[in-house]
Amino acid sequence: MQERPEARAVLEALARFLLEELQPAVADKRLAFRVLIAAHLASTVAAELDGRPGHAQAELLRLSALLPDVPISSDVRVALRDLNAALVDRVMQQRLSSDDAAVRAHLKATLAEALGVFSPRFDTSSEIEG
Repeated sequence: MQERPEARAVLEALARFLLEELQPAVADKRLAFRVLIAAHLASTVAAELDGRPGHAQAELLRLSALLPDVPISSDVRVALRDLNAALVDRVMQQRLSSDDAAVRAHLKATLAEALGVFSPRFDTSSEIEG
């Protein structure tokens, strides 16, 4: 029985093919740029596949600590959508301050996780803050 390769491996192979074989052979600069973008997208989605479950769980834990009174769905995507909407609503209504240390810590952690996927070389260390 033949097993299918994992999605991450397929996307990484696609990105390598686009960058190493197809892009150098494309004479049209506009099309070559589009190939570069497609390769980057494939690499990004591949990286997301590894990090998404852990990041989602960490975000869910942080949000549920910030908003203990908000019911949490058993579906992680629905729970994150609902909790994020509740957070935005409370900040907009000034029932929760965006200057609150816990809110800021949550937002920084969520952003750092996203940047770690989309731009792994981006420096998210606290030493760069001004």
